[in-house]
Amino acid sequence: MKNDDAKLIQRVLAGDDTAFSVLVRKYQKPVHALAWRKIGDFHIAEEITQDTFLKAYQKLAMLKEPQRFLSWLYVIAANHCKAWSRKKRLRTESLEDTSSATLEKATYSGYVISENEQTAVEAQREVVKALLAKLQESERTIVTLRYFGEMSSAEIGEFLGISANTVRSRLRRAQQRLKREEPMIREALENFQITPNLTENIMREISRLKPATPSGSKPLIPRAVGVSTLAVIFLMLGVGTQYLSRFQKPYSFDAASEMTVEFIEAPIVLNLESKPDVRTQFGSSDALSKNEGTGQQPDDHPVLFAAAPVVETEEVTVADEPERDITLIVNTTAEGGGHLAEGTFNLRNTDEALTSTTYSTSGGSGGVDPSPRYMLFSYVNHKGIELFRFPLSVGNTWTQIGRFGRWYIKAETSLENYEQVEVSAGTFRECLRHKTVFTGVEADSELKSALANGTRYLWFAKGVGIVKMRFEHANGIVTEAELLEYKVPANAAAYFPLQIGNAWTYKWQNDYQDEAVIEECEVVDSNAASLLQDTTPPKVEKTVPNLSEKISTDLKEIRVVFDERMRGIDVTFAGVPVDDIRWEDGNTTLVISFKQHLAASKIYRLILGVDGNIKDIAGNPLDEHTLLFTTEGPEPVTRTFVDMTPVPVTNIEELDLSSELLCRVSTDLTDGFAFPYYLFIPHRIDANKPIHLLVEPCNTGYGDNFKRLDRKVKAFTEASHATVIARKLKIPLLVPVFPRPGGDQWQLYTHALDRDTLLLKEGGLRRIDRQLIKMIDHAQRLLRHNDVKMNKKVFMNGFSASGTFTNRFAILHPTVVRAVATGGINAIPTFPTDRWNEVTIRYPIGIADVKEIAGIEFDGTAYQKISQYIYMGALDDNDTIPFRDGYDEVDAKLVKRLIGAKMMPDRWEVSQSIYKALEIPAQFVTYENTGHQIRSEMIDDIVAFFKANSGDEIVEIVPHQYLPPSGE
Repeated sequence: MKNDDAKLIQRVLAGDDTAFSVLVRKYQKPVHALAWRKIGDFHIAEEITQDTFLKAYQKLAMLKEPQRFLSWLYVIAANHCKAWSRKKRLRTESLEDTSSATLEKATYSGYVISENEQTAVEAQREVVKALLAKLQESERTIVTLRYFGEMSSAEIGEFLGISANTVRSRLRRAQQRLKREEPMIREALENFQITPNLTENIMREISRLKPATPSGSKPLIPRAVGVSTLAVIFLMLGVGTQYLSRFQKPYSFDAASEMTVEFIEAPIVLNLESKPDVRTQFGSSDALSKNEGTGQQPDDHPVLFAAAPVVETEEVTVADEPERDITLIVNTTAEGGGHLAEGTFNLRNTDEALTSTTYSTSGGSGGVDPSPRYMLFSYVNHKGIELFRFPLSVGNTWTQIGRFGRWYIKAETSLENYEQVEVSAGTFRECLRHKTVFTGVEADSELKSALANGTRYLWFAKGVGIVKMRFEHANGIVTEAELLEYKVPANAAAYFPLQIGNAWTYKWQNDYQDEAVIEECEVVDSNAASLLQDTTPPKVEKTVPNLSEKISTDLKEIRVVFDERMRGIDVTFAGVPVDDIRWEDGNTTLVISFKQHLAASKIYRLILGVDGNIKDIAGNPLDEHTLLFTTEGPEPVTRTFVDMTPVPVTNIEELDLSSELLCRVSTDLTDGFAFPYYLFIPHRIDANKPIHLLVEPCNTGYGDNFKRLDRKVKAFTEASHATVIARKLKIPLLVPVFPRPGGDQWQLYTHALDRDTLLLKEGGLRRIDRQLIKMIDHAQRLLRHNDVKMNKKVFMNGFSASGTFTNRFAILHPTVVRAVATGGINAIPTFPTDRWNEVTIRYPIGIADVKEIAGIEFDGTAYQKISQYIYMGALDDNDTIPFRDGYDEVDAKLVKRLIGAKMMPDRWEVSQSIYKALEIPAQFVTYENTGHQIRSEMIDDIVAFFKANSGDEIVEIVPHQYLPPSGE
């Protein structure tokens, strides 16, 4: 088709006007379809079609690439539509202005054309217009060109300047959106007929014209014209360089190059192309440079010419790319030196949008609160928020709800205009200004909320990326960032080029930073086809130190060196004092640091890649890798527990209790539970007197892979704070393997025994509280069968979500529990009452409706006999109230109004006063200088609490360093 067009154009330029009539017949329907889509008036679209071909005929000699005639024709038609819209804006109604009432009326089944035969066609056109208005802008154009313009996907792609795959994708989306209406649109558009003699009318007008043919078909400005003459011409025309960059590649007056000037239509559009500067090759060096990347060439000494009116293109697009996931690694250091943090940020690029998906960070802000706002890209990346919607067009706006950390956030984005930006990396013309207003974050501190909410401005330079950021926070603080240097290929055309190897260095600062932060970003992953061919899993080359030898208790960190660049953090451990996990050495070394000395003569274990989230650049996951090491010290008197395969138990069986034992117990549903449980039995349990079973619910987070969940629970059971407590008490430990589903069941917070979990009426997770009772009964029978004397009631322990589970379980089933230790519960235990301050409080805040939703009659007498140890860290900020998986909107508002919006200390103090007023025998403890964590002295206190409450008496203990309740 392209060669045919070129031959026809050569014939036209040679004087054969009949060749142009072939072009008119060939493309009149696509041009008319485009004009009708943009203008909304069928007959005026015919006038614009005629004007478009007349203009094309007049300027045909100026088309230096005849094979691109179709896309050139699109530009002329689009510009005519814009010109007509400016002059006749009030005379017609565009598709974008179609009223919602018309949209509702325009349904396939509900709208009947009842006009007479003369007006039926016009009525049908209005119906189709209204139906098309349901589509996105890009989809409307493609549907119109496909069915009315009778163009193939390849032809539409050439016409619009996009790929055929993109056309097919948008056409499929449009068909899916309209569903039943699509056949009607197809039929109607295919039956629309433009004026039969349109071609003849155009050719009649052409016969009155004389095409402007330059001598010898040479460019308008001869090659011999000097640089100074060319500059004078520019000044006479009043064309500013800031506008030229929109239509041409950067050029150099000193370069050895060929230049042409292409006139498309008035006012004037210049398209100059030049060869690269022969002296300076931008973007080709491996090292970062302030001048690398010529998608937008910075000016050290910018010269701005007087600007004449310029015909702007309709849409600003990025380079067409297939759908892919993109990963950036980010490293931050203080400007004066010193590592701060590292992060991995993931985005997804489709033909519709560039979307922030997930991120993970490690490190810190150098003592600055709040974390993790110590990275520029944490200001750019908001989970689920679209950074761009394609095609890009100034004036576009969109609104979304996404996630910022643990909180929901509303983002209202608009593409405002073009501006020149001067930063350390250079001066960049025609930067796209991108504005987003963030609202709705209700964090656990006023500072975090204020810093999350606000207005963010990003400036994108074409072929470069983000060159500047300004975030005006809700509290008046401003965070600003500028580009220092970058490495982007010279042929990059996107406003955010994200090919592997592209890199940027930024400097940013706000009032919370004593000194500026230097941030280095690099694209390390893209799931392009070439990468997907690599299926070799990554391997660990070595560890430093060598873990096969005895390890000093003073060990500060373990460095795990891989054979290639990696991404993602996925380390499972329990009972290991891990402080931080981060990537170094270009993401080839995983560094695991410790916050305190290791215990002597102890075996430690960490597992890498349990969830498959440590991957190489090609996306291949690391095979599960275990780091097992023993610390220096005297040989232990008693056998130290080592990694072992759990004993499978399917019934009441004989167990070998001569040493520590880990059992995985699973039975059929006849025993009343649908999931397995793990049973840890310490060495030398006391067989001479009845002992209590220790129960700790699992808290492994979301997970749809049951095998991984099972491994996590196994690891927790054999090496965690619960294991330590069981060993010190010399009592068995039971941990159930209850999943916490994600996806469309995300609201089921099973690990916290929330309201939605109790309301579940079917499936394996139905009434997991009763399943746990059946597990307890089964474990007690199993232990009694092996000559272990068991008390009927159990000890329960939990922290964070599992702490909330134990607190609620004790209220629902008080006859099962003897003593419960629960910590890190968001400063709000469940209150064993149906009303407080004349307000009815339902489960899980209170118990007003537990009979209705769980079929349980609260047993206040039995509940008063439970010993309770409820504790919080004074610095704990892990608040689940803002999240709808923990509390729905009704309960969240009630908590804030009735108990307190601020978790520590307000809500915590009110909770204590309510328990005290209800005369609940619970000991509340607040640990100083402690966040959302379990420290060794806290474990000692829990052990002391359970020992003191092994009998029937309720006994308070004297805990380690803590803050006494207010008023004491």
